[in-house]
Amino acid sequence: MKDYDVVVVGAGPIGSAAAFALAKQGKRCLLLEAAPDAVRRYAGEWMHPTVVALMGGLGLQLPKAGQENDAGAGFIVHPEDGSAPIPLPYPDSQRGFCCSHYDLSVSLREQAVALPNVEYIPFARAIDAQRDGRVRFHVQDSREDREVSAELIIGAEGRSSVCRRALASDTNRDVVSYMAALSLDGRVALPTEGYGHIFMGGPGLVLAYRVSRDEVRLCLDVPEAESALRRDKELLYRAFEGALPASLREPARAALSSDSTRWTATFFQPRTVRGEGRIALVGDSVGLCHPLCSAGVAVGLLDVTLLAQAVEAGDLASYRENGARETWVPELMSTSVYQLLGRPDVGDALRQTLYEAWRKDPSERDRTLNILMGAERRPAQFVGSFARIGLGAVSRSLRPRRAGGASSRDGSVRQQVGSFARWLRWPVASVLPKWAVDRIRPASTIHAPF
Repeated sequence: MKDYDVVVVGAGPIGSAAAFALAKQGKRCLLLEAAPDAVRRYAGEWMHPTVVALMGGLGLQLPKAGQENDAGAGFIVHPEDGSAPIPLPYPDSQRGFCCSHYDLSVSLREQAVALPNVEYIPFARAIDAQRDGRVRFHVQDSREDREVSAELIIGAEGRSSVCRRALASDTNRDVVSYMAALSLDGRVALPTEGYGHIFMGGPGLVLAYRVSRDEVRLCLDVPEAESALRRDKELLYRAFEGALPASLREPARAALSSDSTRWTATFFQPRTVRGEGRIALVGDSVGLCHPLCSAGVAVGLLDVTLLAQAVEAGDLASYRENGARETWVPELMSTSVYQLLGRPDVGDALRQTLYEAWRKDPSERDRTLNILMGAERRPAQFVGSFARIGLGAVSRSLRPRRAGGASSRDGSVRQQVGSFARWLRWPVASVLPKWAVDRIRPASTIHAPF
């Protein structure tokens, strides 16, 4: 038995950031990692400018690989109808960065372990955590389990969190899609370098961005209902071929044939379990959103920042309250945008109105991106922006077609209004009083917040 001020379970980007932040406060930290090589998997790679700001606020340096890569200017959306791409640069010429999950994880871990009051144990698998501050773990190749105690246990192990299971059962967790991550040769040219690209027109969306000079990442998002595509590479390619620009088609086919495809299941789980007793959760241990909006690392670092502030103030309860409030709008935003862009079955009029707003109104583009990257967390901004889009979709459905005066291509006015009413629940949820949010949030799903 050994005592620490803090035990951090999980040495990925968020766990390492937590250990770094609290060690900088003078806390004696134990950092446990069950699978150090697991960071080679496909996970968060595109980082918003908010990640840069949050890392700077914590005193963390950007990974060298991210500094050397020119990616990070924003996104470009390629509509399914073949119309002109829509650039969405980050507001005020801000820059994010992009690097492999491995490079990000190793960089932050090395910065944490370099501090003299951080003890790092690799290949240490947590077995259980207790609200009274005890953690039992097993180190690979050792003959017996070890147990330590701490004033604070931080669960940062992601969706399979032992610390979360000590507090709640994972009953409300839904599979949203299956994402195929393809590695393309770095000589492949993206339509516009420096940007992440979202290609519409397939059964799900396609993401493409440059990870490094030597690698371009192409991600095919297969909806859960289309999971049969995972078993047939040729069928998978044909399903997404029409959404890809000509320059990426043959590289994508070659990557699919190389057996190097990495599949990742994406989940939705409301971010409602933040901690109890001496246990606090951060990052994906709190809850899960679809990675389309690249919000995972940004929200996780926001968790770490709020937790570090609460620890310094000696008030863990404030972390649970502030964390729940500050991440509510980003959770709603990422889910509602996935409904619009990642689900072809959602009303086309809503999506077309969103495209139109982005094309015509620079302030709407900035507002959307500020909410998307977590820089704007005020509910009023979310409601104002997306209510306008929804009302615009209804207006679009009321316009008669030039020939024959029929309603819009997406169906009857009644269907459009119904689609808008269902989708409107996302912005409405952001302005509900706290007591109502506390009631609906645990039961929210990828399809509806209430």
